[in-house]
Amino acid sequence: MNQIHRLGLGIAGLTAAMTLVGALVFDGYVTANQGAATSSPDAATIAPTDSPDPLVIYVKAPPTPAPAKPVKPVAPVAPIAPVAPVAPVVQSAPEITPIPPTREPEQQDHPTAVPPAATAHPTQNRGGGNGGGDD
Repeated sequence: MNQIHRLGLGIAGLTAAMTLVGALVFDGYVTANQGAATSSPDAATIAPTDSPDPLVIYVKAPPTPAPAKPVKPVAPVAPIAPVAPVAPVVQSAPEITPIPPTREPEQQDHPTAVPPAATAHPTQNRGGGNGGGDD
């Protein structure tokens, strides 16, 4: 955008802003004059008061609320009697007999045990895991 376009855009913006502000000021001036002309009484129509005392206006006070009904009194609570301290009872611990560790039976004792020679090494692959043979 050229420098001349920027200058013209700035002047147009200022002109629009000043037009808006001027319209609002003019509207406020006209509204204030209309309200003052219709509602202000003349000084001759106001009658002076006879006494310099201020005018007193009495207002009826709101009615007082009805008194609250008394609540049934609660029976007094008896204080708690102090409890005598109890001496601790010392008991000797029962004698504990250790249970000897049990050994698992050897694999030969089990009828379903697989002999060690038939077990596969974890790194060996013996025909896959689906039960199928060689294809």
